[in-house]
Amino acid sequence: MQYATAEVTAMLLDSLGLKNHSEHLLQYYQAFNQACLTSRKRGNEHSAQP
Repeated sequence: MQYATAEVTAMLLDSLGLKNHSEHLLQYYQAFNQACLTSRKRGNEHSAQP
């Protein structure tokens, strides 16, 4: 399994006892990924139209 830089950083923060920071980073990363996926879907819908 491959991890993104943000995921690795969150794991490191967690291992250093900074669980709150780790959780916030993962929440931000998930929101960012969702926004990217939504943007891609929107782009595909426009390009599929004649």
